[in-house]
Amino acid sequence: MTRIACGVGLAALLALTGSAAGQEKDSPFDPAKLIGRWEPVEAKKDAVTSVEFKAAGKVVFRLGAAGKVETWEGTYAVTGAKLKFVLTVGTKTITEEVVVLRLTADQLDTEDAKGKKESLKRVQ
Repeated sequence: MTRIACGVGLAALLALTGSAAGQEKDSPFDPAKLIGRWEPVEAKKDAVTSVEFKAAGKVVFRLGAAGKVETWEGTYAVTGAKLKFVLTVGTKTITEEVVVLRLTADQLDTEDAKGKKESLKRVQ
């Protein structure tokens, strides 16, 4: 899998998710509900795509296809209804911010700055 394809996949997955370290009290959702592993509701066949939110604002993205999987680690933070990610991919730092539209025990719905809405389901 090329870095460009992985970068596109990462951007799509980032749009699906959000952040939770640096949590604010005015957040309209409980950031603790983010903790766990999430996958797209509409996953692509033969593609590996997941995001795992961990304690202390850590996040792990897994993206891949055709038997090749890349793992990127970073941080996340919640500010109000916004979720911000900061990842290091090779020598590049990628920052993405999404709005959390809904967060339940089993579903995470977000919208990116371009208006693209995505849904994730909890798998762990």
